[in-house]
Amino acid sequence: MLRATVGAVQDALANLVDDLLAAAVAALEPPNTEAGAPARQFTSHTEPSEDCSQIAAFWRPVTALPQGVPCVYVPVAPLVVELHRCVTAFTDRNGNPKIPDPAVLSEEARSLAIDGWALYKGILGQCSAGTLFPGVNCRNVTVGALEPIPPTGSMAGVRLTVNVKVSAPAATGS
Repeated sequence: MLRATVGAVQDALANLVDDLLAAAVAALEPPNTEAGAPARQFTSHTEPSEDCSQIAAFWRPVTALPQGVPCVYVPVAPLVVELHRCVTAFTDRNGNPKIPDPAVLSEEARSLAIDGWALYKGILGQCSAGTLFPGVNCRNVTVGALEPIPPTGSMAGVRLTVNVKVSAPAATGS
């Protein structure tokens, strides 16, 4: 049973997104990463605007997945956490192309890999322990792939999707 009241799917989603953000921030704290979690931390109802050095959690459209039995579906909420860090831009302030130092690019990539692995390992660990979402059976949670977010401007990052079955199976149809 979710912490929200029966029928309050919006509250349930908000609670899940809050829990995911808290777990992600905890996963990024030293000694897990060198930089720690960004100071800018928030939840959103949709994919947020990218800003340099932030972490955000949000949900994507909820879908109902068939459960292998005719007319039985379970709503699944894809929850996403995105971490953005400042990186070296490939243009100067006037928009002119510039070639960044390869050593700097490599160090930024290394830092993002450390952040990404800490995020993935932390979320997966809490999921495996059954502590990621209080009141949600860990069998109703799947941790997706860790994805890089390519550089845009002076930002790059990582994205992790966690799928949560938000209610018990319900039969539909006749």
